[in-house]
Amino acid sequence: SATMTSTAYVPPMGQPIEQGDGVAFTLEDSHLRRRDVLDTADHIQVLHETGVRAIQQLVLSFDHEYLVEQNLVPEDTKIIKKGDYKGVVDDVRLRHAVSHGLQRMIDEEGYREGKMIACIQSDTRHLHVHAVVYEDADEIARKRGKEEKGVIKQSSFNSLTHDVDRHLTLTKTAHRVPNARSLKQLN
Repeated sequence: SATMTSTAYVPPMGQPIEQGDGVAFTLEDSHLRRRDVLDTADHIQVLHETGVRAIQQLVLSFDHEYLVEQNLVPEDTKIIKKGDYKGVVDDVRLRHAVSHGLQRMIDEEGYREGKMIACIQSDTRHLHVHAVVYEDADEIARKRGKEEKGVIKQSSFNSLTHDVDRHLTLTKTAHRVPNARSLKQLN
């Protein structure tokens, strides 16, 4: 309930929406089924339990003025209480921008078979993305001794934020996906 299902997610014909469907996204998929999220979480846990994996957990926070400037939320959006972002965010563009940024960070850090899973949290007064980044190869590329390096370089974080901003800026004038508020206004 802390996250939101993608406004572009529609389950395959005849399949009901399960709680959690469409909430998470990866480098390849803009939405995941609940079963896929749970399977990925189990897989990451197994990797972590080997004791040689550094599983990076990131939180990307977005300033409200920036969200308005990037046309991710309507200009008249007022965030007064927790959850006011629900249904007003162009989550599709945000998911793609975050995916591009995290791919750049993964590339710069030299991950072998680098992957990520993330979700947008909208039940607070500030919109943010939770992401888990991990190396999924049998042999780890990012090593220091026998363990995976746990520290990400500042330059890689800078590239991540630059690519997120660049993607949002380049898609700023793209047609917004209808959200709950705009659909109500049409009726």
